[in-house]
Amino acid sequence: MLAQLEDINDPFFDRKVDAAIAGLPTCYARNLNDEVSRDNALTICNYIMSMKTEINISDNYRRTNIILLAKLSKYFGNKKSFNQITREDLLSFLDRL
Repeated sequence: MLAQLEDINDPFFDRKVDAAIAGLPTCYARNLNDEVSRDNALTICNYIMSMKTEINISDNYRRTNIILLAKLSKYFGNKKSFNQITREDLLSFLDRL
């Protein structure tokens, strides 16, 4: 719980968003800053940064991940963090697609 609070109050939030969307149009920053809860936005940024480090993902793959993960967060009204989403919740989201 404490780690989760530290993530929400991360002083480097803006830098993480900038690093995750580097080379992409600014509308993707808007997805992470305005349309997704801060907790989920940090999770998305950390995920994107990890993938960039490990497998050097393409810009298109980053775009797709940001869009789909933002839609997942919005599907639950930004009230559930990603670590609270159950298998049934995920299946419900996927059925909607």
